Amino acid sequence: CLAWNKTGSKRLALFVAGTPIRLQTNFIEHVMQPLVRDGHAVDLYLALTFENYSSWKGHANSYVADPWLFGSNRTAWTNSLRESIAKFGPCAQLRELIVHDNVTIGSDGQPWLEKGRWWNRSTRRNFLSLFTMIRSLWS
Repeated sequence: CLAWNKTGSKRLALFVAGTPIRLQTNFIEHVMQPLVRDGHAVDLYLALTFENYSSWKGHANSYVADPWLFGSNRTAWTNSLRESIAKFGPCAQLRELIVHDNVTIGSDGQPWLEKGRWWNRSTRRNFLSLFTMIRSLWS
């Protein structure tokens, strides 16, 4: 990436949002690292919620989160995440990390949450939470 040379490298922004239970932390190794190795500059924007989660598929409620996320406090795993990305050098950056304890659905999403016809309320809530977290990364 020639250390963020604006004319000599391709830049890519990765937006990841969801729950720690669904986060596959090896995406750093399996997605970011190959992109950097191929000469891309990679910016990671990550939003996670620790809100109680209920999947629209019952079996998904039994997923187990990566122990790396819960083996220590948030500050420790945030630092560990930054260190993991920093190993790739200046071409990979954690640009934003937002941790939500609770995702608030705005008034613009309430009508669809309450009266939407797509799936069930729980699924619509999960979708709106994901959208809200991605939108928070843009601000």
